Amino acid sequence: MVTAPATPGVEEWYAIRFPAELPLTDELLLQFAAVNELRFERSAEGAMVVASFPGTDSVVAESLILFQLMAWAQRFGGFALGSGAMYRLADGTVRLPDASWLTQEQWDGLSEEEHRGIMGFCPAFVLEVRSRGQELKRQREKMERWMECGARLGWLVDQQQSRLWVYRAGREPAALERPGEIGGAPELPGLVVDLSKVWR
Repeated sequence: MVTAPATPGVEEWYAIRFPAELPLTDELLLQFAAVNELRFERSAEGAMVVASFPGTDSVVAESLILFQLMAWAQRFGGFALGSGAMYRLADGTVRLPDASWLTQEQWDGLSEEEHRGIMGFCPAFVLEVRSRGQELKRQREKMERWMECGARLGWLVDQQQSRLWVYRAGREPAALERPGEIGGAPELPGLVVDLSKVWR
């Protein structure tokens, strides 16, 4: 069964459900992604979610932030990864954040299988960029789930409203209006990201 949003103009995503006798395993999910050259996630209910095209503005924002995150990681340790990194969370969902950062301990603990496919934990930091047409409510729910599953820090960039949502473990999210820069301390000390070119 394939489900999609009923409201025109709202985020274009599709959830492909599998029968109970043929569950969507990690291996099957990776095979679908490789054969179709698309990005897929898995919901808590075991459905395969086809991610929508992010759009140029979102890709620019992801790239600008990821470049600075990678430069910081080279100095302070750990590994910064782009939107191709896949994580399996505690509830069985598989997610692909727009950018993420792993501690050195997390990186060193990766198995050979995880190096080739899906990592079985939550990264320490996640970035999500709200693409044009994506519902803010759904994006915020994704961020909340990241935090519940162990992320220390999360940023949700909402270019449509020129707002950055900051998520920290155990705290309510904070909304910043068109910030020129954002720091990662205390969770990611020394990280300062220039956001001046993210907003239009």
